Amino acid sequence: LWTGPATHALLPLLATTAGLHMQLASGSSSHTRRFGHPARGLWLPECAYEPGLERDLADHGVQAFCVDQTGSLGLGSLDQLEPIQTEAGPVAVPIDWLSIELIWNERTGYPTASAYRNSHQRTTYDLKPWDNAGRPYDYAAAIELAQRHARGFVAHSIVRLDSYRSERGRRGLLCCALDSELLGHWWYEGTHWLEAVVQESERQGLELASVSAALAETEAVARPLVPSSWGTPKDLSTWDSPPVAELAFALREAELRTVAATAELARTSGSERSRRRAICERAARELLALQASDWAFLVSRATAADYPELRAAGHRASLDAALVALADSDHDAVDPELRHLAPDLDLSPLIAP
Repeated sequence: LWTGPATHALLPLLATTAGLHMQLASGSSSHTRRFGHPARGLWLPECAYEPGLERDLADHGVQAFCVDQTGSLGLGSLDQLEPIQTEAGPVAVPIDWLSIELIWNERTGYPTASAYRNSHQRTTYDLKPWDNAGRPYDYAAAIELAQRHARGFVAHSIVRLDSYRSERGRRGLLCCALDSELLGHWWYEGTHWLEAVVQESERQGLELASVSAALAETEAVARPLVPSSWGTPKDLSTWDSPPVAELAFALREAELRTVAATAELARTSGSERSRRRAICERAARELLALQASDWAFLVSRATAADYPELRAAGHRASLDAALVALADSDHDAVDPELRHLAPDLDLSPLIAP
């Protein structure tokens, strides 16, 4: 298993190097506590990348990460099947959008097929009795279709990899990355499809492997990486554009204030240092919550009414309250915890000179 930043923050949009390293350090520490060893790879939230980020990843022991270079390499390019060796050390693994969009396309992907269960139309009692065509849902027919789609996906993957080997004389790596909630939640039959993919891969001779295991058997190439994400249209505009400008500026302002306040801990000692550290931990946790990429995504897609704005405003207000308490030595103690968020919070990147 790989790790990720503490709260799925869009790393290229963070305002400070210290804030970026707090996200990475806290996420890595959480993984180590849960699994007993550091992660070899790290998932970049939204596949958001900017040149130079690999150096920061290397500082935290990251050996591999995924990128979406469709915009520069081209949809369907065989270059998408080649891991990329960065000068800093970590290997960048392009995701293959030609394969991903067989599943993850809101107009033509497998889950849109008429026989699959409609996940959006519900009865008064929250049942989902219809298929995507509005007919009574036929479970047996849907599972049969999922199996056919699995056979087609495996055949597609074999053709892609065989074409790569034929042209370049070595094995390629086809990375198909999906949000796990798609399988079984938004696409009810998705887990059946995945099970059938595993079975069909054995039948058709397609080798399946984790990314880390596949990298040990696949030659990496040297190639420049360009700024990118897997958002529409393969850039950062979902999270940094006029519709979300207020939120984007609030995130950066909150980060700058938190970093500046926490840096002062190095100049305190004793009980005052303990008091201020607890407050800084609370402020940092509120910042981590505020930095989650989902708030801007929900605003950009207009899929959750005012919920993302309310959540972001709440975390920002709590962060402000913590920083106010920091300046008042007579202020009551502040609980450093924020429910169960970031129990492995690492403030050291914000304190180090």
